[in-house]
Amino acid sequence: MDGNTAFNPANDFIGTTDHQSLNFKTNNTNRLAINNIGDIVIPSAQQTLQFAATTTSNRPMMQMFTSDTSNRDRMIVAHLPGFPNWGIEYCDTNDVIYLRSFFGRKFGFELISGHMGIGVENPAFPLDAVGRIRLLSGTITVFVL
Repeated sequence: MDGNTAFNPANDFIGTTDHQSLNFKTNNTNRLAINNIGDIVIPSAQQTLQFAATTTSNRPMMQMFTSDTSNRDRMIVAHLPGFPNWGIEYCDTNDVIYLRSFFGRKFGFELISGHMGIGVENPAFPLDAVGRIRLLSGTITVFVL
């Protein structure tokens, strides 16, 4: 390969012409693939991160798992490399999204029931909170508990 000297994208490219995935390996292990519909897939032993091509409407931009509904809990977004457990976490077995801090799970949103927990990991009510609560209507306090 001579770099991009006299490069013609119609004839000169890295890829496939037979509707197969383009795989990248290191140490004989798949590390990255661009599948036959344009998704970028980063596999690992435990799970796969996939960035989907925008070939259809409402297709997820990112998929965390390849199959099953009992995958390990996984951080979706972490604050910093030094704080890998601060941020947004997804619990696949219970279908709950958590907001986490140094002190653990602070907010939980159950996707199946729609319940929201504040200081409660598994909310049993539409709004399930630990501690004091105040409801405001504009600048007027409606209720304090």
